[in-house]
Amino acid sequence: MLKKIDKLLIQAFVGPFILTTSVVTFILLIQQLADPERLEQMTGKGLGYDVFSELIILMAMVLIPVALPLAVLLGSLITFGNLGEHFELTAIKSAGISLVRALRPIMIFAVLLSLFSFFYSDQILPHANLKFYRLVWDIKQKSPALSIKEGVFYNGLPNYTIKIGYKYPDGKTLKDVMIYNHTAGGGNRELIMADSGKMYTINDDHYLVLELFRGKSYHDQVGTSAMSSNAGGSQEKFVTNTFKKSQMLFNLSSLSMNKTDEKDFQGHKYMHNLKQLLLDIDSLQKRQKNEAKITQQIAQTSYIYEFKTMTSNSNNNIPEHIKKNITPEKIKQKKDSIQNINNTTLTKINLNPIKQEPKIVNVINKPTETQIAYRAVTQARNIYATIKNRSDSEELTKKEYRECIIEYYKKFTYAMACFTMFLIGAPLGSIIKKGGLGVPVLVSVIFFIIYYLMTIAGEKWVKEGVLSPLIGMWYPNVLLLLIGLFFLRQARNDSRVFETDMYLVWLDRFKKRFLPKKTEKN
Repeated sequence: MLKKIDKLLIQAFVGPFILTTSVVTFILLIQQLADPERLEQMTGKGLGYDVFSELIILMAMVLIPVALPLAVLLGSLITFGNLGEHFELTAIKSAGISLVRALRPIMIFAVLLSLFSFFYSDQILPHANLKFYRLVWDIKQKSPALSIKEGVFYNGLPNYTIKIGYKYPDGKTLKDVMIYNHTAGGGNRELIMADSGKMYTINDDHYLVLELFRGKSYHDQVGTSAMSSNAGGSQEKFVTNTFKKSQMLFNLSSLSMNKTDEKDFQGHKYMHNLKQLLLDIDSLQKRQKNEAKITQQIAQTSYIYEFKTMTSNSNNNIPEHIKKNITPEKIKQKKDSIQNINNTTLTKINLNPIKQEPKIVNVINKPTETQIAYRAVTQARNIYATIKNRSDSEELTKKEYRECIIEYYKKFTYAMACFTMFLIGAPLGSIIKKGGLGVPVLVSVIFFIIYYLMTIAGEKWVKEGVLSPLIGMWYPNVLLLLIGLFFLRQARNDSRVFETDMYLVWLDRFKKRFLPKKTEKN
């Protein structure tokens, strides 16, 4: 009997799960395609059905790890809601089978689905991301498709500007054609006007042929003769040609979409599996240590004389690595530079130190002290700017390090979310006892939004360094797991979580226990 019940429950779950997975993936696809920035990148590019099909398939593959948790939650809610609504779950319990035992086959399915999600995120998702982001980049870099509209100047063809007065319904015959040729440079010096024309493509749409009828071409030629050049003037020539038929050929290779080499995108963290992410994290940690060491060395070399002075005063608080960097040669260089400042000052003032009076000594000392102070301030500013640049570089390295850790933990958290959402949906469906797509969809959307918001907040806090990556990435799953265990406990006890009578009883008990009783008056 248990095998038949397990088979019944699995059959009841697989159908809604496949349906909800398809629906959720489709909704996420629509949400991604409705992005205004992405729509702007794709519209007007003349993309074929093959490009759109490839884009949609790759985007669906990228969204599968996000869609699986919501599909499990919605599918389990619908399955156990239908079983509770038709009293099948009650019959199972009346046969002496507990709710936990009834959940076991679908729980095993959820565990296997979590393992599949982890394998997919680690092995398949990096390749899907590589092809998807490469295709998005190629679409973004593609020039707009050939779309010449009536009464509007078209600049899609390099070095040419085309305007037509009217386009016939066949899309090829044109009326009142105007073409500016900018291949020679120098502005609008060559103009072609025709009464009518015909436009079509050849050689698999690689070339555009434009046949013009009954038109004229105007060309301003600027030449410089010997006499005019000596006089500083220029000689202009105006050429006009009349034709009955003329043909122009345009190369459309600039409008085609070129495929970028995948090697240009392989270094990004989205295209790496767990082993590659661990290597990236290790290299970023080493880079952080090296940058911090270089910053410390830059700061030390600028204050060697001061550190030596402190050492001579028997100050033992200086670290050993700073004392090792202080050498007699560097101290001698500092003293020589200060002595050069004093000698230069005395030479410029051109006074004899032996014959000067005390007041003159003050005049000599003041410029020397001012110059030393000015050099010290300048040196401090330079050191501050250098250390600030080094600090900004270290912060970028730390941010990149945190982002790699986030991608590393995502492969685990999305897989764990499948089991967590099942643990919420199955007990909650048995409590609600409502099937269909009404209440289950509402409850699923609420819990998924809570999970999504907590995940986004955790990633943001980890990037800013507020939380450690372990806490920031795992706390949404932990909180929802506790909620799922609470629902499982309530479902085992046949608790009425969503009935108002239960809360009214709790309120009456609270009043009787904590509120003072009213005394009757005689």
